[in-house]
Amino acid sequence: MATWYSGYNNYQKITFDINEETKEHLFHLELLDVSTSNADNITDIFNMHLAEATGRVIEVLYSGGSDSEIILIHCVRNNIPVRAITMRLLVNGCAINTHDLYYSEKFCRENTVEHVIIDLHVDKFFTNGDHIPYLEPYKLATPHVATHFWLFEQCSSFPIIGGDYTWPWHDKLILSPQRHPFACYSKFLADNNIEGIGGMLNYSLESNMKFVKKHLEVYDKQIHDGKSLKIPKLKQDLFEALGFGNLERRLRSYGWEGLKPDVFNIKLYSDDLIDRFGTTVSRITWNEKMADVLGSAPGTNDKN
Repeated sequence: MATWYSGYNNYQKITFDINEETKEHLFHLELLDVSTSNADNITDIFNMHLAEATGRVIEVLYSGGSDSEIILIHCVRNNIPVRAITMRLLVNGCAINTHDLYYSEKFCRENTVEHVIIDLHVDKFFTNGDHIPYLEPYKLATPHVATHFWLFEQCSSFPIIGGDYTWPWHDKLILSPQRHPFACYSKFLADNNIEGIGGMLNYSLESNMKFVKKHLEVYDKQIHDGKSLKIPKLKQDLFEALGFGNLERRLRSYGWEGLKPDVFNIKLYSDDLIDRFGTTVSRITWNEKMADVLGSAPGTNDKN
């Protein structure tokens, strides 16, 4: 079993119970009740996060999605040096993430943000097995996470990925687990001596509580339960309520990893990784401070 802490003030306690015999592992994230600041708005909270950059240029890993976009908006508004870093993913020389490229180029051009596009030939990256050393230390069976780790290494200053806050349920007032693959970004940065933030939205207990609380306030089942528009509409309303303005709504991109197999069959690599590393169940535990936001009691959950 491995144990480590991450996030601002080490409020995330993580234990990873690896069972080499059965290849069935348990990833457990506990949100500790650490001391918090007096920040009462997301601007002050984000400024608290970014103080760790010590004057360096913030490099936002920008897929064109709204989670990373609000970090860019924050930096522009607060005169914080920032550049957007976007991968152009190529298969046989053809870009396969045009949805990402469209929104990222448009936003950066309209907001005068420096935009750096970095090419990755994903067909060669996976065929050559270059993804495996990135994923093996964490027993990750989610292939495309390796491309994010790779992109961290291409940065030269202070990289940040947007990540996500810990999503609340609406019928039981509990939290969904922070899934294992996407909770390892901070660990990867630390293991490779890269100073940055592996998940801005939930980097501190304050930010996580702020997003969860506002999520519960704005959520409306009639408005936010449509299949293709559920998350984009919810995120648009949430971020506007937090003061980021009226972001351009976009259809949810299910990512290049959802391409048809005749273009790029990522399932082959996912199946191989499961054979190599096994499967992992993700579990979350929250304590009094997050329970107060939920309006319930401290608890544990391993169901998404």
